Amino acid sequence: MPNSPYTMRLKALSEEVAADITIQEADQGSLDNMIRMVSENKCRYTVCPEYLSGNLMKRYPNVDIHLPLSYKQDLSWSVNQQSVALYEKLNAFLQEFVLTPEYQRLCQRYFIDK
Repeated sequence: MPNSPYTMRLKALSEEVAADITIQEADQGSLDNMIRMVSENKCRYTVCPEYLSGNLMKRYPNVDIHLPLSYKQDLSWSVNQQSVALYEKLNAFLQEFVLTPEYQRLCQRYFIDK
């Protein structure tokens, strides 16, 4: 994806280490498809968020997921300071959502089953 966080990080890394990193942006759909392509030697590398790599490693044990592209970075939502109602709605939604089975299922799928 043009201007994706992954593309921007690879470009920054290329400048930081003064090395030419060739970036080929793929239109292959899901991250799972990209990891499968690496597993099947159809692609040499892809970029994946660390929090998803544990589950993907279970499905593709021949793929090495241990090369970090940067230090750990916390992610968060940003809301315009003028959007108090939106901020309050987001917080209310999240406070309720973390109590649902759907939230537990998502945590299990993406964070716990590593």
